[in-house]
Amino acid sequence: MKECPICLDGVEYPKNVGECPKCKNFLRMKKKSANTTVNDDFADVFDNTFYEEKKPIPPNKTTDPFESTYTEQQTSAARETIKVSKAKKNGSIKGQVSNFQEDVIPGKMLGRWFDACIKGIPFMKDGYMNTFQVYDQDGEGHEVVVYGKIVRGKIGDHNLVQVFGKRDRHGTVVAKHIENLNSNTTVSVNSGMSANSVRFLTAIIIFLLFSIINFVISFDWIGLVNLVVSVILTFLSNIFVAILPLIIVLFGIWIMIKKVFR
Repeated sequence: MKECPICLDGVEYPKNVGECPKCKNFLRMKKKSANTTVNDDFADVFDNTFYEEKKPIPPNKTTDPFESTYTEQQTSAARETIKVSKAKKNGSIKGQVSNFQEDVIPGKMLGRWFDACIKGIPFMKDGYMNTFQVYDQDGEGHEVVVYGKIVRGKIGDHNLVQVFGKRDRHGTVVAKHIENLNSNTTVSVNSGMSANSVRFLTAIIIFLLFSIINFVISFDWIGLVNLVVSVILTFLSNIFVAILPLIIVLFGIWIMIKKVFR
């Protein structure tokens, strides 16, 4: 008996039928009779090949001479994507500069000190700040800020730069190191204090202030006053005892001289 390999509807056809009446495809011998020799004109000449058991190809082997190269390219591209993603996450980006602008942080030095403690902004004595965007090769824009006045190297719009730094809580890259790839120069700013250094110094100052206040409050000032008064009185009494005989002698001499010249 024969069956249709396309329809697979379970309908059996006699051996003298050559094609499926539904889909017009060649019929095949059923598997149980595939090895049976038939002499009719419509025997399935592809039946032995159709039921030939195919050995599975190991996943690491391929018959395509270009597939290995393609797989390696995919792996390399995936690794490169991971590297780019990590670089962006760590705040290291490469791209073209746009909208470069130099500003001065408003407020006095004390206000900038508090901004460093609360907002995590590096403390710069002059208050200079540079902001711009960097568009990478994917067209994605990244906000970048550089605290301090640029004293060496220059960057401007349309420059190709490599920025190294960390992102703040708003996603802005706080640049610590910038390389201008057009001029092969390193951009540097005047020195300042990081936010962590400012916070550490602030903690020390607050600790010292609390220590002084606690000392002032807990110190026995009454006992100190009593001690000072006692020391002064003792000192005066010792002086008085020491000079009292001299005073008596001088007073006696003065009386004698006064009697003589009366």
